[in-house]
Amino acid sequence: MSNPFATFRKNQNYWMAGLVLLSILAFVVAPAIMQIQQSLTGGGSGGGVVVRWNGGQMTVADMQNAVQKHGSLVRFLSDLAQEVVEAGGEPKVPGFYYDHQSKQVLRLGIETNSDEESIARTRILADKAKQLGVEFSDAAVDEFIVAFCDRKVSTQRIAEILREASGGHLSNFDVREQLKQE
Repeated sequence: MSNPFATFRKNQNYWMAGLVLLSILAFVVAPAIMQIQQSLTGGGSGGGVVVRWNGGQMTVADMQNAVQKHGSLVRFLSDLAQEVVEAGGEPKVPGFYYDHQSKQVLRLGIETNSDEESIARTRILADKAKQLGVEFSDAAVDEFIVAFCDRKVSTQRIAEILREASGGHLSNFDVREQLKQE
C-alpha cells in the first residue's frame, strides 16, 4: 500500500495554491461581502431603532447617514456663503446673518447643529409637515439657492464648492432633499 502523503507530495504546489486561495476567500473576501450585505440591508450595528414617532423611525444607520449628510450640507452652505460675501453679495434667505465686524457667517438660515437630537427633531418636524400637506418642491429649493447666492456665484462654481465641501459624498439630489427637510 502506498503512503497517503505521496499524493500530497506529488501535487504539493497545487495543494498549497488551493489552501492559499481558500484562506483568502475565508479571511478577506467573505468578511467584505458580509459587511457590504449588512450595510445594504441596514443590519448589524446599524439596525437598532434610535427614535420612533407616529409615522416613522430612525435606525442607527439612518442617524449616522443623516448626521454625515447634514454636516456636509452645513459645510457646503458655509463655504458658499463665504464665496458670496467675498464676491460682494449677501445671501438673501430668512435666518441668515453675517457679522460685518468679525467678517464671519453666524447663521446660515438652517439648523447648523449636526448632533443626533437636532437631526431627529428636524426629521420628525419634516414628517409632521408632510402629513399636514406642507411639501417643498425642487423649484422652491432652486429659489432658496438663487437667493442664497445673491446672483454672485455661477452654477459651475456652486458644483465645485459642493464637491470640495462634501468630499464628493453629497450629490445635488442629496442637497435638494436635505434642504427640503430643513
